[in-house]
Amino acid sequence: MNPRAIIAGSFAVTLGFIAYQEIATCKEAPWPPRIIGAGIVFGMIDLLSLANDEVASVFAVGFTLAIVVATLTPAKEQTPDTKASRFRASCQHSCATAQPASYQSLDQPPSNTTLA
Repeated sequence: MNPRAIIAGSFAVTLGFIAYQEIATCKEAPWPPRIIGAGIVFGMIDLLSLANDEVASVFAVGFTLAIVVATLTPAKEQTPDTKASRFRASCQHSCATAQPASYQSLDQPPSNTTLA
């Protein structure tokens, strides 16, 4: 199989799992810095493919597997009776930039809107 196709497919799967985790676990739209970070990593992997395609495709698949395992592994402080027991309980993003309130939730409208 073409190593470039493996890298592109790994990037698509990674973006899918990032979006799935954000929507299923946190009920939030996917956080742009995580997607940009994944794009930067896969950009560096693509630069590595200029030297060796096979090694770059192994790195791409490895990074994708790391995202999959991090998404599906429960947090240590979580108990089995928690509603989302398969996923990380914490929806706090690791970066210091907070999402705006209008971007925060997909399950309920902002409290300052009126429906008339």
